[in-house]
Amino acid sequence: MPSQTKRVVWIITLTLCFLGCESKQSAQLVEIAPQADYAAVVQAMERMIKHEMRDKDLPALSIALVDNQETVWAKGFGLADPDSNKPSTAQTIHRVGSISQLFTDIGSMQLVEKGELDLDAAIANYLPGFQRHNPLR
Repeated sequence: MPSQTKRVVWIITLTLCFLGCESKQSAQLVEIAPQADYAAVVQAMERMIKHEMRDKDLPALSIALVDNQETVWAKGFGLADPDSNKPSTAQTIHRVGSISQLFTDIGSMQLVEKGELDLDAAIANYLPGFQRHNPLR
């Protein structure tokens, strides 16, 4: 595996994925073929994606592999609309669901590790204009 792949940022979310690929290619592009130096990574990811889709009974998934702000591979898997047999593409928009909570949690905990956020502090320390509107308190 090329050492370049060590700095690849890849995001796989098996229930939602890709909300659009900002690339130099046309927005109508269905897929971005992997660059040669990412072929081994893409093959491994495709095997894993197909396994996870079968294992979790996922109807569709879209994914992008990004390296330093450049999309080096993008592809859709499965059916975006099983009723009409419409395939998922790299441009398919999927429901985000609760996955965004994970990114918020990770970011928050990174701030805790850096000492920039105290989980026990009052929320007003970080959001001075915030006021609770809880009728039970």
